[in-house]
Amino acid sequence: MSDLLAANKAVAYAYVSAFDRNDLDAIEKLLADDFLWHTAVVGDGETTPRPFQSPTLCGLENTMYGAILKGKAETLSVFKRLFDAGAANPAHYFHLRAISLTAEDDRVAVEALGDGRNPMNERRYRNIYFILMRIRDGQVARYKEYQDTLHIYDVWQAE
Repeated sequence: MSDLLAANKAVAYAYVSAFDRNDLDAIEKLLADDFLWHTAVVGDGETTPRPFQSPTLCGLENTMYGAILKGKAETLSVFKRLFDAGAANPAHYFHLRAISLTAEDDRVAVEALGDGRNPMNERRYRNIYFILMRIRDGQVARYKEYQDTLHIYDVWQAE
């Protein structure tokens, strides 16, 4: 493995580890100023969400995630709320654990497991993620997240 690929994997692993520790300061340092986070409901270059195929989720594309594309400030704001809930009650602490990392060019593919609890309804959130990070100059520039959207709905939005 080249030095660049190893360095990119180290950045991605540092990000996942900082998230698992709920370390907002470390995450902020790892995100590029022009950082962009989006879930797989939008493709590269798109700003309108793709329709969900699930009859349960159809029509909720604009409500499940808030802003479809999140910059650095919006991302840190979302994480702060999540981490504050864990600080207030350890039962709500959100964990993110890397299962595997694979690097090619500026991309690092991360398989991860998220585990936490919704503080509003106490439902357990255990999701499996595929995250594609683009690393530039030792920072995460792009973060594309794939996960089980129906599970997100069940835990965070369903009555």
